[in-house]
Amino acid sequence: MNVSGLVVISLLVRAGPLLRLRPFRAALRMTEYSANVMINYHNKGYQYFSEKGVPQDYQLAAKEFRPVAGAGFAPAQLYLGYLYRNGQGVKQDMAESVKWYAAAAEQKHGARAVGAFADLLAGG
Repeated sequence: MNVSGLVVISLLVRAGPLLRLRPFRAALRMTEYSANVMINYHNKGYQYFSEKGVPQDYQLAAKEFRPVAGAGFAPAQLYLGYLYRNGQGVKQDMAESVKWYAAAAEQKHGARAVGAFADLLAGG
C-alpha cells in the first residue's frame, strides 16, 4: 500500500464513531507508525542525497531509500532509480534504474519518473 492509501485509511479511521470503525484503531496506530517510519527513512536518505545537514553520501542515501522504495514509497523509488542510473552509492545498473523509475511512474511521481526514464533512454 502506498502512503496516499495510508492517509486515506487514517482519515477514515479518525472519523471513528461516525463510520463505526473503532475496531480498526489499533490497525490505524500501526499504519500511522509505518507511514512515519517510511517518511523518516526517506527524509534521512534525502539528507544524505542532497547534503542537507549531513555530508553528502550516496551510499547511505541508497541504504535509507531502499526499504521504503521496496515498500512502495514513490519519492524514494525515484531517487533510487536516479542513484542506479548514475552509479552513485551503488553499482551502476540500468535495469535496476528502470525498475525503480517504472515503480515510481505507477504512482504520483509519474511525470518526473517518465521524464527521467526518457532521459535515460536518450542517453542523458
